[in-house]
Amino acid sequence: MARKPWALAAWRKQREKLLEGATCAWCGSAGNLVVHHTHETRNARKRIARPIIRDLIREKVDSGEVSSTKTVLTFICPECGSSQDVKGSVTTTCKTCRTKVKLDQVKMIEVTRSVYYLGQEGYKQFIKQYASEIEALVNAQCGTTPDEPEYTDLEQETMVLCNRCHLALHKGMRLCPVCKRRYTRYSSCYTCLPEAEKKRMQENRAYERKIEEDDLETDTWFSEYESATPERKKEMLREQDERCREKMLEEDEYDDEGLGEV
Repeated sequence: MARKPWALAAWRKQREKLLEGATCAWCGSAGNLVVHHTHETRNARKRIARPIIRDLIREKVDSGEVSSTKTVLTFICPECGSSQDVKGSVTTTCKTCRTKVKLDQVKMIEVTRSVYYLGQEGYKQFIKQYASEIEALVNAQCGTTPDEPEYTDLEQETMVLCNRCHLALHKGMRLCPVCKRRYTRYSSCYTCLPEAEKKRMQENRAYERKIEEDDLETDTWFSEYESATPERKKEMLREQDERCREKMLEEDEYDDEGLGEV
């Protein structure tokens, strides 16, 4: 089995050099630093490729070149005359005029419609089948871009983060730009939100509960870390770092497989 990139002596030497005298790019901490790959070249190309792929899927499905359809039952509302999908088995409600309709009193018609969502496997297969066409469309829009740096090249497309910020990043969070103390998935942490925004969130408790659950999960990890023995701290950091790296490689493999040459 091939050795992991971070197990190579050359990679470790590069890492030590990069971290010497460095601080976290988010919080400024100088302890427990790691090197994070930003994948700027890859992500920039993906941002261009995604809408192109979406439009190409629609074009291929509409032309019949890719078969992706579903059959639905429809009826004509006797009150307003609009065409509706059948929802329910005995009665349904017209979405236009809100009239209750008994389905046994109207004529139902089967209609075949195009479906543009191909599912994960279907999407991956589409990418492989039309890789050359997608690449030509992407190149026509953005031109050729530099090759993505090798994972082992830590001088390009990397940033230094502390373990706390690195963990938050992999959980889809960032440091609150207002207080620079708490992590959030939104414009700022809940405490720093304007009162009007807090009021809106309070009216939508599901949204607020999601934030609280995310914060609790993160706080639980940090609380355990703060109270752990030095040996356990090292073990927790090593476990988290390994999970982050494995997840990154899995995402890379999925992206490479999904986007082909794009």
